[in-house]
Amino acid sequence: MLEARIVQHGNSLALTLPKDKGFGKGQTWVLVPLDDGEPGYTLLPKLKDPYVGKKQGSMYVPEEWPGFGYRNVD
Repeated sequence: MLEARIVQHGNSLALTLPKDKGFGKGQTWVLVPLDDGEPGYTLLPKLKDPYVGKKQGSMYVPEEWPGFGYRNVD
């Protein structure tokens, strides 16, 4: 289990996280609200979007099963 605390930081609130659990200065994390109606959040690392700045079609990955198609299925 991980314990985090909310502290006053200037005119804002901040969430403090332990260093020994893989959190580092300068990292960006996202708090995603729970969708079950309960108060709470899931904390997720913000990932770099691999598609930003890429030319359309440049990241094409060929089909793993080139002989398979939906028209071949009865």
